[in-house]
Order: sequence, then C-alpha cells, then structure tokens
Amino acid sequence: MRTFSNNAFIVSIVLMSVLLITSCNKDETPAGGDPNPTPRVDVVNIIKDDFQGTELIAYANSDLNVMVAFNATLADGTTLTFEEATVLTFPEILKDTEGNIWNVFGQAVSGPRTGTNLREIRSFMGYWFSFAAFFPKVTLFGESVNERLHVDDPSNDWLVDPDFVFIGSFKDGIPALNQPSFIEYDKKLEVDNKFFLENSDLVIVIQDGDNFKVYPHKILDWHEVVNDVVANEKVVISFCPLTGTSNLWSRVFENQEHVFGVSGLLFNSNLILYDDITDSNWSQIKATSVNGAYKSLESNNLAFKEMNWEAAKMLSQNGSVIKVLSEDTGFSRDYDIYPYGDYRTNHNRISYPLKFEDDRVPSKERVLGVLINDKAKAFRFQDFE
Repeated sequence: MRTFSNNAFIVSIVLMSVLLITSCNKDETPAGGDPNPTPRVDVVNIIKDDFQGTELIAYANSDLNVMVAFNATLADGTTLTFEEATVLTFPEILKDTEGNIWNVFGQAVSGPRTGTNLREIRSFMGYWFSFAAFFPKVTLFGESVNERLHVDDPSNDWLVDPDFVFIGSFKDGIPALNQPSFIEYDKKLEVDNKFFLENSDLVIVIQDGDNFKVYPHKILDWHEVVNDVVANEKVVISFCPLTGTSNLWSRVFENQEHVFGVSGLLFNSNLILYDDITDSNWSQIKATSVNGAYKSLESNNLAFKEMNWEAAKMLSQNGSVIKVLSEDTGFSRDYDIYPYGDYRTNHNRISYPLKFEDDRVPSKERVLGVLINDKAKAFRFQDFE
C-alpha cells in the first residue's frame, strides 16, 4: 500500500480536506427546468447483443443520461424479441413482439406479461478509465471478446495488487451517512424555486415497493456511502466520484447487520469501503472484500439505476412517491459545489496511478459496463445512434 507522492496532488488533497472539514453556509438556489414538463416521447433505439452466451437487450437515452441492460431471456426460458425504433414515453423503454411494454426497471407494465420482470445483468455506469483499469482489454460493443476480466497480483493480505492501493484520505475523513433523511418530491417545490436539483443532475434511483428513493450524485460527491433501508432490505449505497461508479448491496451477511464507511483507501482510483464489525476492506467495483477477515467474500448485489433528475421525476407519473436524499445531512457542506474542480471533464486528470490504462475511449466518457462470466463489455451512448 502506498501514498501518492505527486506534490500537486497532495496540495489538491489538502484543499479537498479543508472543503470537507470547513463549515459551509448554503444559500437556496433555484432549480432549473419546467416543474410541469410535457411528457417526452422518444423514438427508442436499442441494441440486441449476444455476450458470453447471454442474449441481452440494452437501451440508452443520452438526453436522460441513462443506459441499462437486461437479459432478453425470461426466467421461464422464453427469449423475447424486442422492436427497434419504437415510440414510447419514459420510463417505458422497451416493446417486444408479444406486445409487452417494459419500463426502465425491467418490469412489464402492459401486455400479456404484465407484472413479469426481465432478469437483471450485473451492469453499471462509470468513467471509461475505471473499466479499463479493473477489466483489462474490456470488450467494446462491436468488437470480438477480449481477454479475462480480472488480472490481479494479490499478496497474502490483499486480494488485489497492494502496489496500486493508495491512501487518499484518513479513515472516515469523508463521512458516510448512517441516518439519511429524505424529502418527498412535490412539483410545487420547483414552482416555488425551493428544490435543490437541476434537471441535468445525475442521481441513483432504487425502487422501494411501488415508490422510489433517489440519491443525488451532488450529495454523494461529499459522502460516498449511505447506509439505508430500502424495500425492507438493509442496504449500502456507494458512489465513487473519482471513477464515477455506483453500487448497491445488502449489508446483512454472515448473519449480522453491518454498517459501512469510507476507508480512505483507493484501488485503481476507486473507493474502498470498510465494514464496522471486522474492519475488512471492500472494493466498490469488484463488490468483494479485498482485505481483512472477510477477504474474498462477495457482496449480494442489488438492482439500481442511474439517470438524471429530469428522468427521475418522470417516475412519479403513475402516482409513485419519490423520496430524495435530503441536503439536511447533519454535516455543513455546500452541495452546490463540486469538490473536485475540473475532474469530471479533464480527460488528462486521473488522481492515482492505474494498474491498466486504455486510450480507445476518452478517459472520462461515461459508459455502461456489463459483466458476465468473468468478462466485461462496454457500451457507449454513440453505439445507440
């Protein structure tokens, strides 16, 4: 395990620590966008693909900043055929030749299979460089399958190469949210300019029964980990600002409930969490404990979706309640400030050394990574054009 010695980066870490520790007085700012938008109707372009023996269906909408993938074969063994260039209204995204309409969570909302769910494939969005660093020679859509997914040089203590584990901050220097509070979204809040999200703000969305919980990136940029209960399941939501990746898993395992925090360590610039019972370290992207008593234990991954706030608001069209993680976190932070400067757009700025690098795609381009049978495949928004 090493520290990163680049002087300029050390200065930036110091500045970041000041931002994290210093109290901030936040003024209300108007949230942009029409509070009563006309429901958007999109011509849906999809990708039908066969990856690792799995027929998958992928959907993307660059305006709403959403990309998702599902298994096209149902649990009963039926492989569905989906129609291209279908006109639908989000959150409806797919139509098949049986006449079923499916929403962004993979649920049939009309047609003969109403109530049926498409099978999830482990997939998530993030910066291209993060997939290339974790999954060497990741396959791009349109390419033949490349090499193995994981290439690590573990030590006795670490499941990953310890030479690429770096200290980014002190343990809990970025405080997790363990008692999150939520605001119930109401269009009137935007009418009165009292809602804090802009249409373009990225969010994590988790289905909570017939309702939804929303976790904005702009809050997670400052906290990275939220311990919560969703649909009666004790879960941990994580977001790594440096790799742009999110994850969701159950925090009940080994017959115990765990609380997760930010360890201050990173591997391939990606967040490493720790659990409160054994202090084991967990790689966010690998979704596995990579050090400590739980080493090699895999998490129980759960379904979530990422999109922008414009898209998330549309989930309330059928009367569903949307609860949004509140800025009232108990910590003094200005959540309108992005704490990493030009990091999101500067393709030359990677905070820590990476085990593998790949320049086939701009480093900070957001892609969808699909993981099947120890292989990874990446889809770009331009693939759907």
